[in-house]
Amino acid sequence: MYIDCLAKSNRTDAAEQAETVLRTMKQKYEAGEKQLKPTVVTYSAVIVAWSRTRNNPNAVPRVEALLEEMKSAQSLSPDVQSINGVLRTIAYSKLPDKLQRTEKVIQWMKESGLRPDHHTKQAVAKYQGILF
Repeated sequence: MYIDCLAKSNRTDAAEQAETVLRTMKQKYEAGEKQLKPTVVTYSAVIVAWSRTRNNPNAVPRVEALLEEMKSAQSLSPDVQSINGVLRTIAYSKLPDKLQRTEKVIQWMKESGLRPDHHTKQAVAKYQGILF
């Protein structure tokens, strides 16, 4: 998938490009091209792309918006990989309220019945030093 390739690339505009592809897919799907329906994997790849942009002030708001978009869609329930990408993006941000943002995501994860995987647990442990 092209979005996944963008997410794993070192291009400085990878996240923006990945999100543009996602938006195009969504528009075409809504116009009747059912084979272009964005999936959880598609959204997760875009979140990963944003998580790799360490100094972009738009990264956290974008992944949070993507997460909310997924939560509001019936067939796009976020999975652990999506959550891990959001947590990673928040942890590496320079936002003063990143601890509260992290807690909010983890609380939603618990309320949704999503169980953290070993990557989530490693991420929280690894990023503790970054968060505090």
